Amino acid sequence: MSWTCPTCGRIFSRPDQFHSHETVGVDAHFADRPKWLRDSFDALVGSLPADVRVEPLKSVIVLAAHRTFAFGPGVIPRGRVPLVPTGPS
Repeated sequence: MSWTCPTCGRIFSRPDQFHSHETVGVDAHFADRPKWLRDSFDALVGSLPADVRVEPLKSVIVLAAHRTFAFGPGVIPRGRVPLVPTGPS
């Protein structure tokens, strides 16, 4: 069973799960960054299954399906794209 936050609209596995309401657009994460970096991100997202949600927050971009499985910082120094898998649930 999932729960949708009435404030930000994000979906979680538990009611009232702690989270940030500070959402931003994906474009904000790639402002003033090289075009190839955004193209790479779009290619990554395009290769994911259709049920994966992209949730851009103030400091990270979350990739989530039934549960969050990876996130990365919004400010990417020198084009490195670290993803932090959350592991099996």
